[in-house]
Amino acid sequence: MKNKKNKVNFEALGMHCKSCELLIKDELANISGVEIVSVDHKTGKGYLVSKNEIDEALILKAISDAGYRGVIENGDERVGKL
Repeated sequence: MKNKKNKVNFEALGMHCKSCELLIKDELANISGVEIVSVDHKTGKGYLVSKNEIDEALILKAISDAGYRGVIENGDERVGKL
């Protein structure tokens, strides 16, 4: 039986450099179950892959904790810190 992976696409508003990417990656990597995090400051977009389903609110909180506002692709915008 194959293990299903969950991918979540998001946008992080306010990134402008590699340091911004690292701050967000570090916060998202701390979420239990997250296996891969990719963030691109040039596009402002990223994704994460997890071994289980992760509540979107946790993802948005992690982005907010890094100092940015997050939007889940195909989801509702939730305002975080700018």
